[in-house]
Amino acid sequence: MQDNLLEYSWIATGVVLALLAITILWRVYLHYSHKKSYQPRQLIKAQYDALNSLVQQKPVANKLEDICHLIESQIDGALCSVMLKRDNSNSLRAAAALG
Repeated sequence: MQDNLLEYSWIATGVVLALLAITILWRVYLHYSHKKSYQPRQLIKAQYDALNSLVQQKPVANKLEDICHLIESQIDGALCSVMLKRDNSNSLRAAAALG
């Protein structure tokens, strides 16, 4: 009788672990499938904003910020900034940056 209980406890443990693994895999799948469906829309909007700002009469700083936003939307965790060389020296100045 105890052997049967031990065997059933191993089966029950296996079933619980299998259900736990399936649940975790399902949650990971849902997370990444939602993320992938969101990124193309975000990328298309960032591309549109960057190209639209290039043809409009916006200040150069705004155009560069839109380009930075486009780059940051393509790479997770990326931070973008644009540095320009000063006219009369060998130093750089920040032209655009997001945070």
